[in-house]
Amino acid sequence: MRLKCGSLWHSKIDVQFISGNSFVTKSIKNARLFTAFDGNLINPDTINSWLEKFKEKHQLQEFTPHSLRHTNITLQIASGVSLRMIASRAGHSQTSTTANIYSHAIQTADELASQVLDDILTPKNYKKA
Repeated sequence: MRLKCGSLWHSKIDVQFISGNSFVTKSIKNARLFTAFDGNLINPDTINSWLEKFKEKHQLQEFTPHSLRHTNITLQIASGVSLRMIASRAGHSQTSTTANIYSHAIQTADELASQVLDDILTPKNYKKA
């Protein structure tokens, strides 16, 4: 869409934040995934509306955009992606944040890793007690 819009594309967006006792507006690079056709911001409810229609069309169980984030991170853990990379991609400034939130997934991945190693090191004809 950016290429189709050319110079009409909104390559920067204005963001307001608090500085001291007042609001400050800063223009930043538009790196948003979901935008209007011309790069402008969309109403946040638009994504939820799209998702509801998609779930109905494909007869999917209830889930939220945030649950997709958790699924994404959990799948990365299960696939052996480093915690540092996962934390970075998730926007966590410290790996401890990711480790605390996803400790259950990390424990499951650790148990699987242990089982894989046991399978490799245990002879096929060895019978466990």
